[in-house]
Amino acid sequence: FEGDALPVGAEDPLESDIQSACVKLARRHGAYARKFSSPANRSVPDYIVTLHGATWYVEFKKKGKEPTKAQADEHKKIRDAGGTVWVIDNANEFRLRLARLLAVGRL
Repeated sequence: FEGDALPVGAEDPLESDIQSACVKLARRHGAYARKFSSPANRSVPDYIVTLHGATWYVEFKKKGKEPTKAQADEHKKIRDAGGTVWVIDNANEFRLRLARLLAVGRL
């Protein structure tokens, strides 16, 4: 990930700043990353990402924040069905997980 320095932002970045940095990083490495919305289900994760045959959902949160109960319930349904959900509250965690995926070739 040389040359993939994530932007150094404020001490307390907004959720949207974390999301933007992570999505840009994923796309720079060839990922399909799209905002995920389901009008009838408000608690779905923020993004769906696919790279090298792996697909996962990402819930972005402000540093130290947890998913709401409704979001956690939705994440559990996805995981129970065999899906993967990343809850990300900082861009470096996303970067580490993406690097592992690229190195190992699977989630």
